[in-house]
Order: sequence, then structure tokens, then C-alpha cells
Amino acid sequence: MWQIVNNRFWLDATAKKCSIQSCQVLFALLFSALAWSGQDGASAKVAATGGAAAEQGSTRWFVVSVGGKKIGYQRQVIAASAGRVRQTDTIDIVIDRGGEKASLYTETMTEETSAGRPLNFAVRYRASSQETLTQGKVLADRSIQITETVNGVVRPMRTLQLSSDALFPNAQINKLRASGLKPGTTIRFVAFDPSVMLSFPVQTKVLSRQQSDTFEGAKPLLKVEQIMHLPGTDVPSSALVDAQFNLYTVDTAIGGLNMRLAASTRAAALAPNDSSNFFVEQFAKAPRALSAEEEAGTLRYRIRLKAKTATVAPQTDEQRVTVSADGFDVVICARCGTAAASEKSATALAAARKPTAWLQSDDPEIRQAALVQIKGKIGAQAQMQALEAFVAAHISDSNLTTAYASAKEAFASKTGDCTEHALLLAAMGRAVGIPTRVVGGLAYAQDYLGQKDIFVPHAWMQAFIDDRWRSFDAALGRFDSGHIALAITDGDPSSAFVGATLLGNVAIDAIDAVRGDPADEGSK
Repeated sequence: MWQIVNNRFWLDATAKKCSIQSCQVLFALLFSALAWSGQDGASAKVAATGGAAAEQGSTRWFVVSVGGKKIGYQRQVIAASAGRVRQTDTIDIVIDRGGEKASLYTETMTEETSAGRPLNFAVRYRASSQETLTQGKVLADRSIQITETVNGVVRPMRTLQLSSDALFPNAQINKLRASGLKPGTTIRFVAFDPSVMLSFPVQTKVLSRQQSDTFEGAKPLLKVEQIMHLPGTDVPSSALVDAQFNLYTVDTAIGGLNMRLAASTRAAALAPNDSSNFFVEQFAKAPRALSAEEEAGTLRYRIRLKAKTATVAPQTDEQRVTVSADGFDVVICARCGTAAASEKSATALAAARKPTAWLQSDDPEIRQAALVQIKGKIGAQAQMQALEAFVAAHISDSNLTTAYASAKEAFASKTGDCTEHALLLAAMGRAVGIPTRVVGGLAYAQDYLGQKDIFVPHAWMQAFIDDRWRSFDAALGRFDSGHIALAITDGDPSSAFVGATLLGNVAIDAIDAVRGDPADEGSK
């Protein structure tokens, strides 16, 4: 049982400590767009014409829209010279969250030989005032030397091994074109995407030929479907391409949102964005109101998936998940579940203590503040409670204008929403040697942006204490059974794919208060 708080929290337009993780969903959508644009036929075309004497190149523009509303643009520049192909994809979008705007910018460059041997890459990501630059050099043995620079501070070099079958963009398009692209053809390969530092299987199927309207007029195009098999989830999308696999439209649905990438003129791509407020589609309506007493106890949720997917909520030490015919049931309380043994291994716990580009637990100011707060506190539970109270007070300006800030930025600016609360608290826990991780999911709200009794996307964190992962929520001041975990991450927005695919895809059909032994109830 959790302690009952006398004044039940309310989520409204003025008190935004619990707010939307729409940036993580948008990051997943942007990743999908970058993965597709990496296969644009212009890459192979330029590679075929490029020579040592002169550089050949092409530039293409795309409008990025969500739910039919323009939110930004993508620019793709491909150049070939001296047997090398360089591709740079830039995406710049602005999202409207409850009337407050936040921007996301990503620029991804890859370079490879015209034969498809990977050489190097660079990824620049900017959200709020944080800018992260990740650079990678591929060595002869396909190991990648990676350097990361966060707001001008260079972090220690690390190494990643690139699998022997992983392809960069030019090699991907060469593989697609070599298939002949006839309707009924299925092409499979492993793609490497530096924006998330992942290699993953991709399956592309050519469906049919059709006459389609484009910004260049009517054209005969191919309709294709693609599935990216990412860790923990599959991301399907569809596209219209020409015979050279030049992209004209790409449609991807994640988190209840449909993003479209549409080839356009430069003027259309750079035109003003539309007014949009699409994140309300990620809300899940509660079938009834919940009392503070119920949330302090044990709750069972019957969750239906609106669209069929193999992805379900994770099993944690506070959440027991049972798969059903049309979704999954979740029972939540302090000791209702058991996290996987791999999440409690020495390797996992060691990783959960280390600083990252988003959880800068080695930052001197963060570490010093954490040490001051835990002084005199005995045990990790008491220490985390002290840190939770500090973060809740320290982030004094809770708003939605921060797109996705790191722990260091949140500490310095004292600004952010639930994500910044979670990242800062996770970093402070790691600063004093406590393993931590970040959770994305849904939290119950009696009233939010004029809507009653809803579950809104939310972020909190977990600390490993007494052999269990325990949740802490600095944004709302407490964790209770009104929190449904959808994904466990390390705080990096690129790790949010599982939760992003569930947001907007869940319908809560029933909520039952559970009496007696929650372990017995969870096994029914």
C-alpha cells in the first residue's frame, strides 16, 4: 500500500508538472522518416554518376505533417565524389503541446564508398537548449569509434561493433534496386541507423503500380510496405516510390499519430507550419473516476489494443502483465510483479549506475547537490525520497516548452515537465551510486486540459533498492497504482520505441480495485 496523500493532485493547464511525452513519440516518428529517406533512390543515382573529377549531387525537400497538419520539413542532400557517397538528412519540426511550442532538430550524415562500404557518420540532435553531436568512424574490422559532444563538452570515446551484414543508406538502395522492384517482390536486409545507433532487420514488399498525384504532376509510382524490426517492437509503414526508389510519400503510424513525409518544392517545405495540438490523441479515457484511496491500493486494468501489435506493457516489480486475446491485463501495486532477472544482473545494474549523454551523473554540480541532499539519510530508500523531494522543488518552472532536456540542462535551467523531473532524479540517484532507469507510460488525471478522468502520457523513474526496482515520481510527488508503465528506457529519447508504439493504441476497458493478496489476483 502507498501512503494516501490528502490533497489529490490535479492536472490542469496551469499546473503542468505532469505533462506529455509527445517528444519521444515524435522522435520515433522522425527515426522512421530518417530510415526511409536513407533508402531514397537519389543516393544510388548520384553514386552511379559521381566520379573523381567532379562532385555530383542532389537535394530533395519534404513536408513533414502529423494528422494532416504541417509541423516542419526535411531536406536531403546527397553528394558523390572520388568513389564516396555522402548523404545528409535534416529534419526540423515544431510541436504544439497545450498551446506551448517546442522544437526538435536532427541532422544525420552518413558516408560510404560507392560500393557500399561504411566509412563514417555524424548525428546532431537539438532539443530545447541542448545540442548533442555523435560522430562515428568505421574501422577496417567494422568496429566504430564513437565520440559524443554534449553542449560543447566531449565525452570519453567508446566502441561499437557493426555487424557484417549491416548496410548504410547507399548500400540499402543498391540492394532494393537490384531486386528489380517488381510487384510481389520482398527484399530483406539489415540496416544501420546512426540516429539511434542500432542495426535492425528491414523487410520491404513491393505491392503494386499505380498512377499517383505528386508535386511534379501525375506519375506512375510503386506502392511499397516496409517493416522495421526494432528491439521489442515492429514499426510498419507504407510509401510511394518511383522506379529508382525515389520517395514521394511515406506514412507511419506511431502512438496514435500518423506522420506523413511528402516530397515537395523547397518553398512548400519551408512554408509556415500549421497550428496543431495532436497529442490529445495519445490520451486514454478512464472508464470511471478513481479515488486517491484506490490509487494507493491495488488496481487491475483491462487494456485493449486498438490496432493489433505484438507489443505489450513490460513486467516490472510493481506491475504484473498478462496477455489477453485483444490486449493485456495489468495489476499494479508496490509488490505486484517481478522484473526479469536480466534487469537485475550485475551487468544491467552496472550500466544503470553509469553516466550517459542524458543522465550526466558525473556532472560536478549534480553530484554535489545529490551528496548534500542524502547527508544523514540511511539507506537507498530514504536517500531516493530526499532526492525526489529536492527535484520536485528544484524544477520550479514546470511547463511544456521544453522539448526534451537532459538532466544537466534541467538542473541548470530549473525548467521542464515530467521528463526533465525523471531524468534529473535518475541522474542524481546514479551520482550517489544507486542504479536508476527511466519509465514512460500513462498516469491518471482527474482533470487535464479540460478533459475529465483520463490517462495522459507521463514519465517517472525507478531505483534499484533491496533487490527490487522501485518507482519514484518527482513531477507528481508520489508513485501509485494510477501509473501504468509502457516502456523502460535509459533516458535517451531514441530508446522510446516500445512505449511510443503503445501510446495512443491502448483503450482501458475496465479498472477494478483488488482486495486481498495482490500476487494471487495478478495470477488469475
